Amino acid sequence: MYAYKLNRIIFNNGLELQPGNLTVIIGPNNAGKSRALKDIAWKTTQKKPLQGIVVTDVEWTSPATLQEIRDTYNVERYRDENGNWMFRTLAPELDQEHSTVFNAEWPSWYEQTFPSVLTNKDKFAQYFGSAMVAFLTTEHRLRLVKQSVSANHEREEANLLQVLYNAGRDVESHIQKLVKRAFGKEIKLDFTGLQRLLLRVGDSFSTIPQDPRDAKPILRKYDKLDEQGDGIRSFVGILTALLAIKRNVFLIDEPEAFLHPPQAFRIGELIAEEANSSRQIILATHSTDLLRGILSKTTDVTILRIARQNQTNSFHILDPNHLQKLVNDPLLSSARVLDGLFYPGVVVVEADSDARFYHTASNKLKNDIDFHFVKADNKQTVSRIIQTYQHMGVSCAGIVDFDVLNDRAEFEKHF
Repeated sequence: MYAYKLNRIIFNNGLELQPGNLTVIIGPNNAGKSRALKDIAWKTTQKKPLQGIVVTDVEWTSPATLQEIRDTYNVERYRDENGNWMFRTLAPELDQEHSTVFNAEWPSWYEQTFPSVLTNKDKFAQYFGSAMVAFLTTEHRLRLVKQSVSANHEREEANLLQVLYNAGRDVESHIQKLVKRAFGKEIKLDFTGLQRLLLRVGDSFSTIPQDPRDAKPILRKYDKLDEQGDGIRSFVGILTALLAIKRNVFLIDEPEAFLHPPQAFRIGELIAEEANSSRQIILATHSTDLLRGILSKTTDVTILRIARQNQTNSFHILDPNHLQKLVNDPLLSSARVLDGLFYPGVVVVEADSDARFYHTASNKLKNDIDFHFVKADNKQTVSRIIQTYQHMGVSCAGIVDFDVLNDRAEFEKHF
């Protein structure tokens, strides 16, 4: 059976990445993490994609025949009220409808032209990309599960709540349990207004009647999700997209946005659990907590660190097993060594007081230096941490106390 999947991503330095089920892009601010996702989204969903800045090309699996893609995905056109052959789906950003109209007869016309689509990436992206790829941006995140209109016709899925409604009660119950675990609150889809869909928030919805007519006056007493904090709205939006939408590729920019550290850790766990052979997830993050959450569940992940100096990007593929050991090491974990992956450079010192001193001194010299200062607790650990950063492609330097000169063997360990 055909499955749409990204099988090669080419970056601006020539690096070729074969993404697995889960790919995590990390690095400092303004290094190109979000831009990489935008480049991938454009190249997989647009007829004439813009020239990539960080990602120069993307390749994906193609079906051998039209029937293969028909058997797997709901890509059939239907005749609308005006007699046109229409295809409707959610746009990649999931906040509005994407539609295409064919004036020619379907399917005979398309069966004749389909071979040219298979050999033309731009055409494939134009006709099918929007139905295959979901792109969850921070810009659109809080709008994903806002109160929305109900469907006007049987085939309409113009917003994420319509998709959730069509997904059924089991999917909603699964999302409800996960939200309860992270926030201590339940959510419930309220469709008693008939022409509108919205999510309610409460301690429990176990006694709500199944008949919408009976449930309506009861549900009105519960708060709307739209009136809650950004964190829970963002969390529910990501969960609903992952669990209700049947797409093979999800691009998620900063899933941790609007979340407190424990919830960022939890969303990392959930993303790791949801990445599988039928759902490929590529995300960009600036959160140590989210990365910890992912590594707590799996090492079957590709971790790519992007850095940039002047206008030149550098790329390093990190060993997830090495990172997991780092997370589980009591000393290195407490020293916040993992945080250094998200900075342009790191300075390793012996004690916390040293870190504060050198951080203050560096700001006096240049107040926009974006370095991470790590305390090693003792000079013996400084070289160990430096070697860890060098292995991960992070620029770093070590500063030890003057008394290191008293022991030649100890001094030579730092070179």
